[in-house]
Amino acid sequence: MTAVVKEFDVKGDPRRRFTIPGASFEHYRAMLFSDGHIELYPRILADPTISLATLERMDEVMEKLAQGRVGQPMDAAAMLKLVEDDE
Repeated sequence: MTAVVKEFDVKGDPRRRFTIPGASFEHYRAMLFSDGHIELYPRILADPTISLATLERMDEVMEKLAQGRVGQPMDAAAMLKLVEDDE
């Protein structure tokens, strides 16, 4: 069972926002229930950093594009037909 570490009262500002003193996370998932209680769960968002390998691959692709080394155009209608056939 999770123990209560801190308990405090908060008051919403004129725009109905709350401040959590000493919050451990930057983002939270808030759930408002029909009986009026609110639950907050910490959210850890994905790191937006692009890996070095991805950046290197992007450079290779851009060099090939500049050299005119590109594949054949894709037929979107044919791809949609394949997807529809699978359903």
